[in-house]
This record gives sequence, C-alpha cells and structure tokens, in this order.
Amino acid sequence: MNDKQEANPTSETFPTSLPEMTWNWWLSRCISAGMFLAAALLAGILFLISIGIAQRVGWIETAHESERGHDEHAETVYTCPMHQNVRQPHEGRCP
Repeated sequence: MNDKQEANPTSETFPTSLPEMTWNWWLSRCISAGMFLAAALLAGILFLISIGIAQRVGWIETAHESERGHDEHAETVYTCPMHQNVRQPHEGRCP
C-alpha cells in the first residue's frame, strides 16, 4: 500500500460517489433503518398495551374516576354574588 491509502483507510469501506455505491450498500442502510423503525413501533405498541392493562387492574384511574373521588370528600361552599368575601356552607340569603 502506498502512503495515500494508509492516510485515508475509510475510502475502501465507504463509497465516495454514487456510481460506486452498490445495491448491497443501499440494502444494508435500508435494513438498519427498517429495523429501527420496527423496534420503535413495537415499543410504542407495548407501551399502549401496558397502559391499558394498568387501567384494567386499577393501578391508574381515568379522569372521570379521579374526579368522582374528589367530589365525595369535597364540601360545597356558597358565595354571595354581591359580597365575594361572604361564604356559607349552605344556601341562603346574602347578608
């Protein structure tokens, strides 16, 4: 080998121009990208399935269930429309 080839060892592994690129090079690039996309899609599907199972088991609640839980323990406070600082625990007349 001459000095020019030793200084640039990547010229043998990666083609520098379009005519030098073979179908094997393109195929290897497409397969690696396809495998990445397939893995990402599979991870997304598994994530959605795990969220559905967690809701069924009761580890997480839907929004409607969590709102109902807070309403049962909350106390209603009535406010006078003319006097905002007057608050009462029951309906009635404003002072």
